[in-house]
Amino acid sequence: MFRGENEDYKDVVERNAPDVLIEDDCESIGGAQEMTITHIRPEIRSKIKPMTVEEFGGIDHLPDDVSRLKLTVESCAPTPAGEKVRTGKKPEPGT
Repeated sequence: MFRGENEDYKDVVERNAPDVLIEDDCESIGGAQEMTITHIRPEIRSKIKPMTVEEFGGIDHLPDDVSRLKLTVESCAPTPAGEKVRTGKKPEPGT
């Protein structure tokens, strides 16, 4: 998937409606209000399982198998904004 000219990331997600959307917490640029899931239309958002990882935490700790990934998302506790959070380990400086 990619963003076309004059498109926002929310447009890409709404067009493709993935089962799971994994994105970082955007901590360094303003947090939740900068995350894509925040801007998705409610009728589409309700069909997507969002997962938030720590900024620069990577996704290597997540399962490769999509069905296991969905179970992982479902087992995470929701934040006050409703996103499912699974934190990643931040890399050590210089790595």
